Amino acid sequence: LTKLLCLQVSLFYFGAGIFKLFQPVWSNGEILEMNMASNWGTPLSFWLLNLNLPSAFYDLATLGVVWLETLFGILLWIKPIQKYVFTIGIFFHLSVWLLLSIPEFMLCPFTYVLFVDGNIIEKLGDKIVTLYKTLFQAYRAKFQKAN
Repeated sequence: LTKLLCLQVSLFYFGAGIFKLFQPVWSNGEILEMNMASNWGTPLSFWLLNLNLPSAFYDLATLGVVWLETLFGILLWIKPIQKYVFTIGIFFHLSVWLLLSIPEFMLCPFTYVLFVDGNIIEKLGDKIVTLYKTLFQAYRAKFQKAN
């Protein structure tokens, strides 16, 4: 079942990229610039637009989005580079949220855990629990000292 879900995630990215690759509106940066200036735009996107960057900036950013989405579904499966791919994906979705006010896209990186071996996830979970306990104990000690 996990591999089937991984395939679905891969196809999600690949499909979005292929759709954009064959849509003329995604052939230059105008679509990105227009979306940033629309109701989807955030204060950060309006600030960026006010920098009056050359259209080549938006062209390259749009090209990057199209190719990232097209290749991302494949890159997720390559174990030696997964941590880099996950990091790129998180920053990609974070930028969509910060520039286009679509926080729902931040849910996508949570699916990356499906591509990771269960033992690694368990070890990471143990580290998080240990960190939480350590921080909680330090906070409790500080609080008791203050009272």
